[in-house]
Amino acid sequence: MKSNFRYLLIAALVAVDQVVKLIVRNYRGSDVNLIGDFIYFRPTHNTYYSWYNSMLGIENTKAFHIILTSAILVLAILLFRYAYNRKGNKIETRLLEIFMLSFR
Repeated sequence: MKSNFRYLLIAALVAVDQVVKLIVRNYRGSDVNLIGDFIYFRPTHNTYYSWYNSMLGIENTKAFHIILTSAILVLAILLFRYAYNRKGNKIETRLLEIFMLSFR
């Protein structure tokens, strides 16, 4: 029962992600103020390889991005192993795993 809900939740999140991508694609170049000048919707195309490349202004090659992402993944796996060995399978370690995986 729980695994069916999990699969349904994953499918729903993938669908939401695809809908957001379609909205951004169709409204690219427009500027809509939602709440005055405080909150606005200005969709743009991310020309960098990832969110952290975009935020840090790193214009680099695809190889650098793959190496950086792989290094972050290895560090995350080591952090999970350390947390599981130290704390066990507790809520704190599960929340850490969710937090780290959602940052990708």
